[in-house]
Amino acid sequence: MVIIFFVMGLIFGSFYNVVAYRLSNNMSLVKPKRSICPKCKKELGILELIPIFSYIFLKGKCKKCHEKISLFYPFIEFLTAFTFALSYHLCGFSLDLLIMLIMFSYFSIVIYSDFKYMIIPDEVTFIVIILTVILILIKALYWNVIVAFITIISTYVFAKIISIILKKDAMGGGDIKLMFFVGLLLNYNAILAFFISSFLAFPAAFYVTVKNKNSKIPFGPFLLLATILIYIFKLDLITILSWL
Repeated sequence: MVIIFFVMGLIFGSFYNVVAYRLSNNMSLVKPKRSICPKCKKELGILELIPIFSYIFLKGKCKKCHEKISLFYPFIEFLTAFTFALSYHLCGFSLDLLIMLIMFSYFSIVIYSDFKYMIIPDEVTFIVIILTVILILIKALYWNVIVAFITIISTYVFAKIISIILKKDAMGGGDIKLMFFVGLLLNYNAILAFFISSFLAFPAAFYVTVKNKNSKIPFGPFLLLATILIYIFKLDLITILSWL
């Protein structure tokens, strides 16, 4: 079954590449039906759509115009495949498996869209939130929904205050909406996710700031990575504070 989930991940990863690219560029998800080369707009053939292997066979270039294909594509495909297989390995067939698949799917799309375009598509966030709310309610974790609302409001206020102090945007709207999803999954540990993600993002932020003071780094992927780590390893804010 792990192999089956890995193959499923490859297929979904290829689809998530399309979703991230098209939504980030305000394109339709249904037209054109097949993936296209961003440069020459040629629709890809069946052999060009095979996850990872098509990148290898084509030597990382478009078959028609020879434009280099971004490494993001095979990376997202492999990442999704690996995390789908990991999800089944950790959870088996359960509600937690569905939550993990949603979480890792969101992670794959956000990595592509936020790193490449500094955008977290609202359409994806809303769908992920709706699906997660349904699963959270099935698990009778009603308080998580309340905490999610508290989290997004608190994050919005915090971001506004920091923006006033720094005289520039501290967090994007996509990051703030993402915090609602984090609250749904982690309850009060959403606070822990925020601090861990800030710690993970600090080296990259420092490097970019040194090179160009006006540069920004995407915060969404780091926030989701922290959320995944907390969810998988069951880290708890109160337990950590008791150790200090």
